[in-house]
Amino acid sequence: MDAIFKLSGLVTDARGRAIHNLRVAVVEQDALIDDLLGVGMTDERGAFRISFTTKEFNQEPFEHETSPDIYLVLSAYRDGKFVAVDRQEFPGLAFADGVADLGLIKIQSWDEEPTILSHQNPTPGLKLNVVRLNIDHDLVRHCLEEVGPLVESLTGWPGLLESTSVEIEEDAVAFWAKTMGSFDLGLPDLAKRVLSHVVFKKALAAYAPHAKRIVVNGKEAVFSNLDGLKVILGHELVHRGQFLYEPGLLARYDAAVRELRPKLLDADLSIRGFLAWFLASPLQQLMKHMEGYAAHVQTDFLQTYYNCAMPLVHVGLLERMLAPVLPHLFKEMAEVKVKQYTEGRAWYRERQEGNLPARFSPE
Repeated sequence: MDAIFKLSGLVTDARGRAIHNLRVAVVEQDALIDDLLGVGMTDERGAFRISFTTKEFNQEPFEHETSPDIYLVLSAYRDGKFVAVDRQEFPGLAFADGVADLGLIKIQSWDEEPTILSHQNPTPGLKLNVVRLNIDHDLVRHCLEEVGPLVESLTGWPGLLESTSVEIEEDAVAFWAKTMGSFDLGLPDLAKRVLSHVVFKKALAAYAPHAKRIVVNGKEAVFSNLDGLKVILGHELVHRGQFLYEPGLLARYDAAVRELRPKLLDADLSIRGFLAWFLASPLQQLMKHMEGYAAHVQTDFLQTYYNCAMPLVHVGLLERMLAPVLPHLFKEMAEVKVKQYTEGRAWYRERQEGNLPARFSPE
């Protein structure tokens, strides 16, 4: 496993008062092309934190750096966009046992109208289709062992890592098959491959409830940063808890999935007709609760803690080929999936009390 570095800091004004909801880009400076390590918002204490591997600051071919040369770009939201208001460099930063704390990072002009750095890119070094991680079982296990206790404390579900296996899969169709478990929907391989890119393209990992297994999409997870992978794995651990602690959920899920096959094989049913049916189906209603709750924990809590997480997704050749040919299919199926997350998350957020997530209720 590549070496892991941890970096943190507190962003304040000149008098040491915390600046929250300020955008922070953590960048590694290179002679030619800088490497973006993470970007996020400071929390209520003005804090940010990020962990990253050596691979993440060796994004270009033939780079072999052993320690990062860090700088920060701090940005405020002005007139509908983020604009850089400060840049601070930390050359020769020492990482003791892989850890560095930058302490107070003061923006001297914050008390007045901050100076806008018009020539400073607020997100330098951003490359969408670059490999950031070397995905292996050791790295995945490291992420799970860190995020697992946090998910347990948020949900009240103990033992989420116990008897949960992990598998890394590089092929899209195999990822589909291992995620769906024993369900054979009767689709040919080409259809599975197309659907896997439409439905599972943005899934860096998925939980297979029958196998009690988290399947990591190794082909896509390499494009995330380390904290982004932790957040996604935390999301899947929520699904582990749902099936582990909610009696009857697996049987309901099985029954709802079985209703898919006759609809998928119905030659008289158009794509639009299938999607309309699916939106009202028991599976969609169940998935809104399952995915909505996982999104509630992920977005409202995990991403607040891992506040420089970037679960970036690669745009592959097949998706580039299919998107112009089937634009409505991609758009409408994406909207169905988005509804699961957004509507379900809103339902749980309304029921949240205090500083912990609402309790999961699949009704």
